[in-house]
Amino acid sequence: MSIGSRFMALVHHAHALDPKHPSVLNHLANHYFLQWIPLPGTVSVVRGSAIATTTHDISNDVVHGQLICIGDKYVAYVQDVSSRSITLDVPFKEVSRSGLSISRKLYDQMNTLASNAYHATQVKELRAESCYLIARGHHAEGKYQEAFGYYYNAARSMPSYAMPWYGLAQMYYHQNVLEKAVVYLEKTLKLFPDNTDVLLFLGHVYRRLGRKADAIANFRRVADLDPGNVDALIGTAEILHVSTERHEQLAAISAYVAAQRVLQNAMEPVPDGLHTNFGSLHMRVGQIHEAIECYGLALNQKTTIAAIFDVPAVTEANVTVLYNLALAYEKLGEWRASTGIYKAILETFPWYLDALLRLAVLERDVGNADKATMLLDQALAQDPTCATACLLQANMHFAKREWSLAQKKYEAVLGMKQPDGGMAMKNDPYTFLSMGNIFMSNIGEKGRYVKNMTLSETYYKKTLSGHAQNVYAANGIGIMLAEKGQFDKAKLVFAQVREAAPDMPDAWINLGHIHMAEHRFGEAIQLYQVSLAKHYKGQDVSVLLYLAKAYYEAKRYSECITALTKGIHMAPQELKLWYNLALAQEDFAVATLGETSASVAKSSRTMADVQRAISDLQRAQRIYAFLDVAVPAETSSKKAHQIEMDKVRDHAKFCHETLEKASVHLEFERQREEKRKADAENRRRMVMMLEDEQQAQLVAQKEREAALELKRAQMLKATQERLKAASEAWKQKEADHASKTVKKSSKKRKADVSDDEDDEEDDVVGAIPAAAASSPPPAKKPKATDDLFGSESEHEDDERETIHGTNVSPPREMDDKQHAELFGSDSDDD
Repeated sequence: MSIGSRFMALVHHAHALDPKHPSVLNHLANHYFLQWIPLPGTVSVVRGSAIATTTHDISNDVVHGQLICIGDKYVAYVQDVSSRSITLDVPFKEVSRSGLSISRKLYDQMNTLASNAYHATQVKELRAESCYLIARGHHAEGKYQEAFGYYYNAARSMPSYAMPWYGLAQMYYHQNVLEKAVVYLEKTLKLFPDNTDVLLFLGHVYRRLGRKADAIANFRRVADLDPGNVDALIGTAEILHVSTERHEQLAAISAYVAAQRVLQNAMEPVPDGLHTNFGSLHMRVGQIHEAIECYGLALNQKTTIAAIFDVPAVTEANVTVLYNLALAYEKLGEWRASTGIYKAILETFPWYLDALLRLAVLERDVGNADKATMLLDQALAQDPTCATACLLQANMHFAKREWSLAQKKYEAVLGMKQPDGGMAMKNDPYTFLSMGNIFMSNIGEKGRYVKNMTLSETYYKKTLSGHAQNVYAANGIGIMLAEKGQFDKAKLVFAQVREAAPDMPDAWINLGHIHMAEHRFGEAIQLYQVSLAKHYKGQDVSVLLYLAKAYYEAKRYSECITALTKGIHMAPQELKLWYNLALAQEDFAVATLGETSASVAKSSRTMADVQRAISDLQRAQRIYAFLDVAVPAETSSKKAHQIEMDKVRDHAKFCHETLEKASVHLEFERQREEKRKADAENRRRMVMMLEDEQQAQLVAQKEREAALELKRAQMLKATQERLKAASEAWKQKEADHASKTVKKSSKKRKADVSDDEDDEEDDVVGAIPAAAASSPPPAKKPKATDDLFGSESEHEDDERETIHGTNVSPPREMDDKQHAELFGSDSDDD
């Protein structure tokens, strides 16, 4: 037996001993509040359905508004009950299953026990606990008024009892008195700072009050205390979901991923709402493929990026997910798939205006203006106060330059009345801005310049008065200033708009227009290029036309032609692009062919340039002929196509005349080309001759250096041979001299012996005379070889002096022949 079972057994035993003991009664009441009482039979439920089929008749066991539990965890209120089914208050959200158990709570029995405990004691602590238990029962049954009274009595009976505070906070939250709910929750949190339920509830209240930072801090505190708390992760994600900051949106994605991982690890089904929110968040950060995958999970089917999409059956439960999925396909350009989903939604729910409006927008974008107008009229027929439909119609008239029709639609939006009689669109900033744009676009109307300028300024200022951060209205003010010639002020406004909204291309383009007006074409070209690459990915025809105009004014005709050609590839139906291309080709050719003879002689114009100029003139002539045919006679006015056909014919005539005269330029350039080729050939030959001469001189120089090197090598070899022979001769002489020295040394030793004998005799006779002792030493005799290397031994020199005893004459000088044999001749000829 578990500890809980033993405890309840003891409680029941105590109740048997004393049925009126208040503490025992409160324990029993709390036990019945927590315990689910099984009902007979089982139920079968289907995902998305609110009807649960029962195997037994339980109509006598449950009543309307009673709380029941299907399976282990799914809790719902009973909306209706019959002998074989139960209608729940919300559709079943989990996986369809059968054979699930069903159970209920015995709140009546719990309330009886708690009430008996309250009346059986005068102890305020026990009475407060009894009131709290009764309040919980009424709260669980949805009887909020009775629950609020008992929570309040419990808190008043014992002010230090914290449990009723949490219940009172829930009641105030239900009554939308959020400030008082915060007070009671913060009081509870001081006593239980690590209670995750209090932290989580307080985070939701902070979120409702707009205290975003406090809410996130509470949710993160819950996640730290309980890493598996899915509600805290989802709460954090939902707060960051609506943020416009990308880093917060990515943090919301991380929170959704963490919540999904927790549910999957716990083998719990992931709610469809989580997949839907996850998908919409992916859409906001531009991750369209991930969004489509999430919407597919919410629909319980696999979605693919394909033009053909099998639309599931549209129901109230999945219509929003299907609409979001269609928006995702529309973002990817899969218009066929998105159109199919919109039509499927409208077949089931014709009143679903969002799908109807998106379908109208798609028809407008593919060029079906009539069908789009019909769909918008259908939307207005269903809801005459649908401002979006009326604004879409106004924008279509604006794009067609139907100013009066567009103005009427915008004015209709401003005068729309809501069902309650109010005029919510009276100060709509978008409508004010559009009205200002209409008058600014008609500023050139005859006799209405000042009036249109004033009206445009008025509407722009109205927009800014209600929405000071509206960059589009500020941009309109900048346009008005530029139109008045106040370029410096206009530049300042556009610079501020560009700083406030870097992704808005209008400010960049308008700054380029100002530079064009100031004839600063280089700066204008740079601004147009940046805007085209940054905001349109190089794919906007209007900006390409502005860029081509800047190139044209800067006389950079080749780049102008390139820009216009790119625009024609994107919008071949735009006749003004063809006209401007012909005009650029014509001027480029005239600039090439129209040079004077003096300037041509000094210019770098080639025959290829003249041939290209002739080709450009021919192409321009063909374009003018095409325009003469393409523009019908009844719509040939400038207002219809912004092309004056009289000018087209004049340009065609000029091209024809210029082509007739172009043969002179071509012949002149042909002669210049031949002369240039002849001069180039002569220069080439002269260069080749100089190169040959230099090569011959180089070869001769190398030959002389080689002969001189050979001669030096031969002389060096002969010198080495002479030195070798002289060395051998010296060695032989030294060997002979050594043998003679040995013989002389033996004779000297004999003489020394006899001298010693004589000295002994002299010692007997007497001392040697002083004159003999002071006689000078004999002079050293030089040897013939000493002049070259010196004596090899001092002892040998001493021996020679002892033997000879007298000086000899110095050796004779080496003659020239011997010197030449040893060291070579000093003659320059040698």
